[in-house]
Amino acid sequence: MSSKENSYTVYDTSKKNRLIGAIMAGKSVVKAAALVKMKPSAAYAIIKKYRATGSTSNRRRSGRPSKLSDTDKCAIVRAAVKERRKPFCELANTSGLDISSSTVRNVLAEAGYH
Repeated sequence: MSSKENSYTVYDTSKKNRLIGAIMAGKSVVKAAALVKMKPSAAYAIIKKYRATGSTSNRRRSGRPSKLSDTDKCAIVRAAVKERRKPFCELANTSGLDISSSTVRNVLAEAGYH
């Protein structure tokens, strides 16, 4: 799967904390946003989230977590390069992991082996 670019800006936690600190120090939202070089609409959203949760950290992204770690992916690629004529289903069976042949195919495609 290719990584998709976000159409929105993700601010780091330190920048959001500086914004909250400036607002708590008595600055207006617009002036605090200008101080940390942020759009006022984004500043209002961050303040709303801070008031609701008490934190400025980002939430986990939705979606299914990956079944394989980076180490597992490297091991699959190494095995495929070592025995390049071996079918995907055999690579999946000999990997010692509970994965399907399509998972092996996706890992190899992600690594640039088509």
